[in-house]
Amino acid sequence: MGKINVAKLLGVGAGVALGTYLARQYLRKYQALKGNYSPLIDQVLVITDGMKSERWLFDWDDEERCKLATQQSLDKYGAIFSENHLTFEFLEDYVEVCRYLNDNEYPEEIVSIFLNSYDVVTSIVRRSKNGKEERWDATINGAELSQLTSGDAATKMYWSEGNLEGISYGGETREKMTYYRDKENYLFPDINLFVKGFGEEMMCNYVMGTRSRHFLRTMSVSGPNYHRQSHISYLLDSFDRPIQMLIEDTILKDDITTNSSREFEIRYKKL
Repeated sequence: MGKINVAKLLGVGAGVALGTYLARQYLRKYQALKGNYSPLIDQVLVITDGMKSERWLFDWDDEERCKLATQQSLDKYGAIFSENHLTFEFLEDYVEVCRYLNDNEYPEEIVSIFLNSYDVVTSIVRRSKNGKEERWDATINGAELSQLTSGDAATKMYWSEGNLEGISYGGETREKMTYYRDKENYLFPDINLFVKGFGEEMMCNYVMGTRSRHFLRTMSVSGPNYHRQSHISYLLDSFDRPIQMLIEDTILKDDITTNSSREFEIRYKKL
């Protein structure tokens, strides 16, 4: 792993689709840097129902890859009461992500994302500190993840024009998404995944094949006796980067409806 190897953009079949996707992503990053503004997010303040709840911090290496991400949980006064750290090591054919709680010496979980010759996921292995291991094998269509399987369990992804529009579990569609098709998503980490909360996928989804081309507009999540409808809106700066993101949730659970909001105040890395 590292900066894009030009030779990898000259493949055939899936390699061509992947090369087009990667070239587009890096072109947008290049345009941002040339325009003297950064596509890399430095920190995010999360405000839940009007109260500060979390702060996310991101540390980037010289090749613009996230090497450390920290989730700080805040009390009602804004003081830190716990921290969750993700470390990233980019090796030749896989990315290793370790999750630490507070100042613990040993990780709670290690995630290994194994890659093919085009630097796209082939399998994901999760190992917890109690020894439990979970493996998911990936099916890729060009640059897009189309399926994850583990034993008899299968998760399928449905795409349209570069955007992930649906996810099914066990043959039943549980997640549906729509997008602002006039706003391209070139930010790192992936702002679309803020709706799912802090996790390694938002930093690694360009290799996991789950990055959508445009900004997320709506998302619905359904399950037994549960439905959540989320609407996402953005306040942009002069470079079309979101500096505020608002998620308004309506949740129906066990025949009871509740409303909540999550606001994200976003600051970018200075050049």
